[in-house]
Amino acid sequence: MVLPEYVDGKVAVGSVTQGLLWTHGCTMDQADSIIQRIMLLEDVEIGILIKENENGFFKASLRSKDYANVAKVAEKFGGGGHAKAAGCPLGTSIGRIKYDLIQALTEAIER
Repeated sequence: MVLPEYVDGKVAVGSVTQGLLWTHGCTMDQADSIIQRIMLLEDVEIGILIKENENGFFKASLRSKDYANVAKVAEKFGGGGHAKAAGCPLGTSIGRIKYDLIQALTEAIER
């Protein structure tokens, strides 16, 4: 489930792990459309979808509706993209990195 849980509902985060895909008999290709659904949530400015690949590494897909530049945030984490659509690698342990990513996106919204 995805909830707009950060910055007064302006940032929503979803995640897809290999275990979740296996449990539901899905592929990552099928899960890729989740980011578009996140962006349909009312009041959400930034959507994040964290995906685990087959090797246990995580990547974040970032989307912005109006004013936040997610490419600048992705660059801070070794990624890139466009102002409204970007991505970045997160490594194998997403706990602290996810927190840092959300903090950076919070700053992008509050500017």
